[in-house]
Amino acid sequence: MTRRSGRSAVEPNSANGVKGAAPLRQARDPRSAVIGMVYRLHGSLRTLFAGPHARFGLVLLEALSLSVVCEAEEAPTVSEVGRILGYSRQSVQRAMNKLVEMDLVRAVDNPRHKRAPIFAATPAGISLSAQVRKKADALAEGLAEHFSDAEAEVLFREMERLLGCIKALTPQGR
Repeated sequence: MTRRSGRSAVEPNSANGVKGAAPLRQARDPRSAVIGMVYRLHGSLRTLFAGPHARFGLVLLEALSLSVVCEAEEAPTVSEVGRILGYSRQSVQRAMNKLVEMDLVRAVDNPRHKRAPIFAATPAGISLSAQVRKKADALAEGLAEHFSDAEAEVLFREMERLLGCIKALTPQGR
């Protein structure tokens, strides 16, 4: 993964780092600016990655929940999926109900809990998840072209550090 020389999909401006975007007021504390940028990145990434799952009739939370079920070492419960994704159990339950209706996952009796089933992907769910992942990976590769391996590694470590701080401050480590 190497940076394209002389080409950038986004040209920064001095106000906020993105040419053509509305200028942002500078935060008093650079650490506060980081949090603001994380929120902006979240919105931009949601917009960018909206296409892959929408083509297959899934909303974002359904696609994310399906991905968690497909990639889990052990079949997860709704609560476990919610904790992994940072969504409420109720929101994930609605998504899982839709995935069951679409025959992408199935509820299985949970030997550890009477009322909380675990969810396993069906062959159709595994196939669909792989197709969505392939489309999303292509978008991610497009982003990756703008960072050297060293830059990506530093960025990853810092984001991982920020996530650890957030988890330490979040009730129940969500």
